[in-house]
Amino acid sequence: MARKSIVEATSQIMGQKEINHLADDRGPNDLERRIDEQDKTISHLKHDNKTLAKEVSDLIEEKKRMLDNRS
Repeated sequence: MARKSIVEATSQIMGQKEINHLADDRGPNDLERRIDEQDKTISHLKHDNKTLAKEVSDLIEEKKRMLDNRS
């Protein structure tokens, strides 16, 4: 009797013929996973940086308007 693979056994338990193989089953130290996570972090940081730069610019403009209105 041959041993069942984990996928086959899980599929049988779940009553399915196949399991979605697109599930992220990579371990936490998988290089591609770590690269993907770092790419996401970089993307979020770039977005945050642009947002903060816009806020700073808006505050500088508001300060200029306030100073102009004061005189």
